[in-house]
Amino acid sequence: MGNRFKMSGYITTFQLTRGFFAALLASAFLYLAWAECSHPLPNTILALAALYLLLLGDQKVWMVFGFFIAIFWFWWIMMSFRIYGFAWAIPIGMLLVALIYSSLFWGAAVLSRFSAKRFRISPVWFKALFLLTASFIHPFGFDWLKPELMFTESYFGVEKWHFAIVLLSVALVISRQNVFYLLLAALAYQPLPSLSENTLDTQTLKLVTTSIPIDQKWDPKMLPAQVDLLFRTIDQAVKEKKKLIVFPESLLPLFLNQEYALLEKLRESSKNIAIVLGALHWDEGVPRNSSYIFDKGAMQIADKVVLVPFGENNPLPKWLSRWVNAIFY
Repeated sequence: MGNRFKMSGYITTFQLTRGFFAALLASAFLYLAWAECSHPLPNTILALAALYLLLLGDQKVWMVFGFFIAIFWFWWIMMSFRIYGFAWAIPIGMLLVALIYSSLFWGAAVLSRFSAKRFRISPVWFKALFLLTASFIHPFGFDWLKPELMFTESYFGVEKWHFAIVLLSVALVISRQNVFYLLLAALAYQPLPSLSENTLDTQTLKLVTTSIPIDQKWDPKMLPAQVDLLFRTIDQAVKEKKKLIVFPESLLPLFLNQEYALLEKLRESSKNIAIVLGALHWDEGVPRNSSYIFDKGAMQIADKVVLVPFGENNPLPKWLSRWVNAIFY
């Protein structure tokens, strides 16, 4: 019995609970928005509580936080495995990402503790500095984690200087043990947009949502039906006297700039209504995910610049990319 593994010897229930709830609170804005019950007051309170729990936690709390924040924020990335027939890899991928973030946050907390001893400053300040600069870390050229986003749709702004003020106020509350320092966060107040500013003009705008399964969207046999649906939807919007119709990203699974007959038909339709749709763009040998804007017979193309690694581009070295593509794609 003495050799039996005891989890409490490595991490306590308190540390597990604090790390989990800090991650849950930091993710609340996402799931409240999904449930259509988002409100600035709970979003603000929950995000502040998440920061307080996190800055107060030790390296094991940070390790747990990193593990769960990866799951709560990035689980959707692994869903693309279903498209390629690798649904079995979803939990493996999620676990791998969670372990990477767990290690990252654990390392940040350990470094904060070491720096605090070295410079005789509270580790809270080094932890706050890590959170402030985390979004400048871009693995594979993508800004995976932006902690300031936990204040989305709150009473505070999400710019870096907003987040710095909030971090300062929470860190002072902890280090000085005085809750009144939280009043400093008021300097990060961001006025909420008025209802009129945030309301789409549904009288002249038509937003189109499609629910075509991925396997059907990329099936060449289904393309004629998709094109037919596109123009029937445009014609219906014209009858409804709309001025602009917006289709989803990657609506057409083809290089639209090479489909001259289809382009001409879209230009002709745009004389009656402005059209925005997503499709592929073959740009001098480089495939791009783009938006096509048609208006009054003219066309413009806006290429997507920041691509999701492994979803929209392969950031690995060429020799490794060829190996990965050969196995998985």
